Amino acid sequence: MNLMVNQNYQFNLAYQGAVSYINYLVDFGDGTQTGWFSGTLSTTTPVSYIFTKTGEFSITVSARSVVGMQVKIRIFNILYY
Repeated sequence: MNLMVNQNYQFNLAYQGAVSYINYLVDFGDGTQTGWFSGTLSTTTPVSYIFTKTGEFSITVSARSVVGMQVKIRIFNILYY
């Protein structure tokens, strides 16, 4: 995916599962992370980010439930020119 630098991009996170409360952490692959933030079952949670440099970045999302279960999911790679 080729995107432009200094543009605001929005990613939508959603979860369906056995728990009604979920926490997310997004790593944008350029040294920036969101920190843990909350989401809810079957609800889309928007995340916005502006990349300020060129390169190839792997965006990953970690999710954990109230009981502490944590899963890391690699979303996609992006390449900036």
